[in-house]
Amino acid sequence: MKIKQIISLIMISAIVLGVLTGCGTDSLPENSAATLISVEEDAKLKEDLQNDIYAILNTETEIVHSDTYIPGETYTGTAYYVSADGNDNNDGLTPETAWQSAAKVGRESMEGGVLQFGDAVFFRRGDIFRSFDFDAGATPFTCRSDGITYSAYGEGDKPIITSSPENGTGAEKWQLVYEDENGVKIWQFYNPLNDIAMVVCDDEVVADRVYEWCVQENIEDGSAYESCIPGGWWMHEDKGVELVGELLPLEETLTEDMTFVSRPARMPMQEDFGSSGTGPLYLRCDKGNPGDLFHSIEFSGFEVYGLICLEADDLVFDNLCLKYTGTSYIKNWYHWKAYQNTIIQNCEFAYGGGSVGYYRTADSGIRIIGTMGDGIYCVVRNTTIQNNYFHDSAASAVVYEASNFDVQEPAQDFGYLHLLNNVAVNTMGIRLDSSVDLELQQLDSVVIKDNQIWNTGRMDNGKYYYSEGALIIWGNRFDECIVESNILYCTENGHPAGNALLSPWVYAEETGYNIPTFADNVYLQHSDRKLAMFWGHGEESWHIDNENDVEKYIDMMGDTTSKFYIIPAK
Repeated sequence: MKIKQIISLIMISAIVLGVLTGCGTDSLPENSAATLISVEEDAKLKEDLQNDIYAILNTETEIVHSDTYIPGETYTGTAYYVSADGNDNNDGLTPETAWQSAAKVGRESMEGGVLQFGDAVFFRRGDIFRSFDFDAGATPFTCRSDGITYSAYGEGDKPIITSSPENGTGAEKWQLVYEDENGVKIWQFYNPLNDIAMVVCDDEVVADRVYEWCVQENIEDGSAYESCIPGGWWMHEDKGVELVGELLPLEETLTEDMTFVSRPARMPMQEDFGSSGTGPLYLRCDKGNPGDLFHSIEFSGFEVYGLICLEADDLVFDNLCLKYTGTSYIKNWYHWKAYQNTIIQNCEFAYGGGSVGYYRTADSGIRIIGTMGDGIYCVVRNTTIQNNYFHDSAASAVVYEASNFDVQEPAQDFGYLHLLNNVAVNTMGIRLDSSVDLELQQLDSVVIKDNQIWNTGRMDNGKYYYSEGALIIWGNRFDECIVESNILYCTENGHPAGNALLSPWVYAEETGYNIPTFADNVYLQHSDRKLAMFWGHGEESWHIDNENDVEKYIDMMGDTTSKFYIIPAK
């Protein structure tokens, strides 16, 4: 996991996407090199997207026992079962004697546990498994045994694995702490929580978080500055930090309905990842007690090592639903080692990212709130991520970055990363970063093919900024990098994604970076909006409806087969 730095002055965009056939040409600017897509074809594209999402969500489990081990298709060892009404004291060998918790699975993957290479663990469909340890700041679901398949059994929806500690419904769980004559109602949740990034009601209503800024002084040398230092927040007395002034009253902080503020007593920072303090959560809900209004209320909390921590080779994750985590879904950040031979398929990932990593003030005076969450993070080297659905996250779908700088592995172990047939909607997109001059960041082959990336990128509410994008290849040290037959569809509000898809200076011959191969992709954007902004090109904006801009992209990348479409005005 890498904590994102959020700086609103640096706009580095990504490409955003499109559609395939049946495009009209009416009302186009005279200098346009793109084609105007018809309303009918745009609707058809969205219908096809929904069909693809439905197919992923309803993929059946097809992993079966066999004498031959084919990762993602068969297992050769023992099957273990986990269900919400099981018992961790059971043997787990049948659905009737199932284990109960994800933590039990994590313990059995440790040295001395029962899980062995070739075994499979099946979670019961329709159940929810709450994997969290807010006080420790670490996930109890850590995969340490090589060669294990994690999948689903039974009928119904994919089993949910989450760090949300409980369903927040029930009127008794919410206390009214403020009400005025205008109908404003602010409620406090009964249970202290750690840093909460999202409050998700009925799996569709996401309350907007309000990030508060604090001013602190009396650091060890007595200096004063506007920032929250690494290792503490406003109530972190053991670090010698005091709050200057007071926080605004709740009614001045929560100025809109369905907004919330999270006030943990301590932020789990880089120097002290072992613990995270808890504190009150306040939700403005003018319609009444949220515990009565909604059937489910889930909380995306801070999990420093991700919802599932990967510390083994030859793993398969199939037909799982990972939801409600303030950081990442699956990552191997704990050691930053590039584990081998991982398959992630047929899974759903939702409502992740957004926990605060740090507060600080830039030299320019801009206040920066760094947030966390990288979706599937640094799971590389002979890894296939296919047929998954990522959505509604303040986190990237997939991020590849550096492995552990101290683990220099030989070139023959670089391997491949294949991203195939995935759908990402309302996320921070996909980012591959090999910009640091380290050999170990190289892969032999990266293939990004047949993915749909919709409505991704920049999120800005005036206080924080996610510098992400639909697809970012930030420095290409890969021997082969193919981006082919993807649909990249712009954000609904017409803004570009936050980062550069490509940065020309990184592909200069003397830097050692290679030019990726782009072919048969489809890009669609609103008229007069950015196709991309290239950081190494003087932050020059390239627009979808400008013939010169589109041709500059084509010339620079040698991409003559991709299509560019303009979304009609609403």
